[in-house]
Amino acid sequence: MFKNVIELILEGTVVFLSVVILKIYFGVFFEERQREIRGCIVWIMYVIWQIIISWINILPGYINVLISIALVTMICIFSYDGNMGQMIVFSMVV
Repeated sequence: MFKNVIELILEGTVVFLSVVILKIYFGVFFEERQREIRGCIVWIMYVIWQIIISWINILPGYINVLISIALVTMICIFSYDGNMGQMIVFSMVV
């Protein structure tokens, strides 16, 4: 029981830090837009995806990476202002 609680706390911390790092990273290169529903939905999808891949490992690694890249690209496009080409490139670099 205690082990499961510690694992849950660690996984939650990893997901939280992933979101914070991504937000800081894109904040360095792009200007954040006002909060829109599309941006919030994509951020929520990203958090859910991070939780899923940390608990359930049913997909091959390359599928996980492709879905993560797609979600990060959508976060950048819907939540930040900037050149579309740069957004795509910087999303893939993460």
